[in-house]
Amino acid sequence: MMLKTGSELVSWLAGQRVNGLAGSPNPFTRSPVHPHTKHGFTLIEVMIAVSILAVGIIGILHAYVAAINGFSAGRAGIDAAFLLKEKIGDVEKDMLEKKDMLPGACEGEFGESKNGFRWRLEIKPVDFGVEELKDCLNEATLTVSNGRTNQSRSFSVTTYMESNEPVKK
Repeated sequence: MMLKTGSELVSWLAGQRVNGLAGSPNPFTRSPVHPHTKHGFTLIEVMIAVSILAVGIIGILHAYVAAINGFSAGRAGIDAAFLLKEKIGDVEKDMLEKKDMLPGACEGEFGESKNGFRWRLEIKPVDFGVEELKDCLNEATLTVSNGRTNQSRSFSVTTYMESNEPVKK
């Protein structure tokens, strides 16, 4: 078989169609567009796509809200730690100035500018189980909590202070 030129190729293709290939599709022409063929999406396809999109958006919004809540809780924890450090410094300063703090409990608020944080100080003598060492050391526990949040969180620190009461012999 020889290579055919343009006009020979056309006549050869036309001859092939006549010789039994008339039913095969012609690769050189486009199939006709039928006037009844509709292009686009059906209602069910659109509804499924919108449903998938809605589920995705709800998931993203839920993750965003969880991140904001986590950030707020973390910030409250940091604020409480700073307030705890500040107040325990005040307690230690008072202890050095007064030379003794009597056992008991007291509480208060940090003020409105501190977002509703409260503190509670509890001082109690440490019992070593030895009569001679009784009342020579006090345990001071300071607790800072935020009463404004739904989930009240509290942070505590415990320190030990020497009692200036004379040791009984």
